[in-house]
Amino acid sequence: MPLGKDYEDLYLMTLTEHHVIANSTYSLWGAYLTKKPGITIAPSYWYKDTPAKDLYINNLNKDGHDIELIMHPFDNHIENDDNEFIESFKTDLQNDAPDLVMSFNYHPAVSKACNESGIKYAAWVYDNPASRLFSYTLVNPCNYVFLFDSQVFEMFASQGIKTVYYLPLASAVSRYDGISVSEEDQKKWCGKISFVGSLYNESHNYYDQIEP
Repeated sequence: MPLGKDYEDLYLMTLTEHHVIANSTYSLWGAYLTKKPGITIAPSYWYKDTPAKDLYINNLNKDGHDIELIMHPFDNHIENDDNEFIESFKTDLQNDAPDLVMSFNYHPAVSKACNESGIKYAAWVYDNPASRLFSYTLVNPCNYVFLFDSQVFEMFASQGIKTVYYLPLASAVSRYDGISVSEEDQKKWCGKISFVGSLYNESHNYYDQIEP
């Protein structure tokens, strides 16, 4: 699918029946304005400490939408071929019987369990590089893998892989518009160049590893 302008992408979203959205007002409106109400899958938390249901579930539970979130304990560092997890997850899928499983980033073990259980799997990939994408499981027919990196998307799509989709990242504009900045803060923090972000501070601390 060729990459369009922002308003064109938003219009295309309104033409689809089901949606997998990020925690952004851009994708929220795309789902809310759909002409074919169906299932919308969204993050369980919109902000760090704010449950998503307080922000968008009520809006999306209009006529035709039926959303129920079931959180499943998950180790983000699970091995791609962890058979113990795969079999355990398949049992949980059988018991919960969800319409769709969603994860942040793509996990081959989750795809394998979903594929063998006949359940759709949507993965919203925000990491780059996302090395787990280079797996034979990527072509599983259960997959709906959404990539924000257009070059990565085009690399897979050009090889005929039909399970990847392009989904631009967006920001919660209404949240930032509501932030009040005092004149004192502007003087303190204003500058011509900003460095925004942080290095990893988990057990695999890369900052420590590059110290001289």
